[in-house]
Amino acid sequence: MISYNGKEPPRDEMPDSKNDAMAVRRATACSGWTKSRRIVAILSYGCTFEAWCIDEIVVSYGSTFDAWCIDAIVVSIGSTFEAWCIDAIVVCIGSTFEAWCIDAIVVSYGCTFEARCIDAIVVSIGCTFEARCIDAIVVSIGSTFEAWCIDAIVVAFGCTFETWCIDAIVVSFGCTFEAWCIDAIIKVYSSLFIPLNLNY
Repeated sequence: MISYNGKEPPRDEMPDSKNDAMAVRRATACSGWTKSRRIVAILSYGCTFEAWCIDEIVVSYGSTFDAWCIDAIVVSIGSTFEAWCIDAIVVCIGSTFEAWCIDAIVVSYGCTFEARCIDAIVVSIGCTFEARCIDAIVVSIGSTFEAWCIDAIVVAFGCTFETWCIDAIVVSFGCTFEAWCIDAIIKVYSSLFIPLNLNY
């Protein structure tokens, strides 16, 4: 299990009893409302989670997560996440993330991220990022970035950057940069730069 980033649950949010806390361990299909300390859900459809910990969700469709911890989500479609930590999401389509930490996203399409940290995104299309840190993005098309730090972007097309620091961009086409620091740009076409500091 992952940590709660050094914080404990509020006492008023703790389950009333041990039986209530451990009521649901595994759900093959979830439809409706579920409250438990630990949930391992194979299929989630239109569900609301208020559990302390959700270990793994293979498919999430139109669900709302208020849990403290969500470890892994394979497919997320039109879902809202308000959990403290989401470790890995393979496919994200039209979802909103307000979790503290999202470690890896393979495919992101039309999603909004307000998490504190997004480590890696392979493909980003039409997404908005408000996280504190995005480490690597391979392909970005028509995206808006408001994160604190984006380390590397291989391809950026029609994007807007308002992050503090962008380390390297291989290809930039029609982009706007308002970051504090942009270290290296290999190719730039029709780009507008409004950085506060350039180190080259």
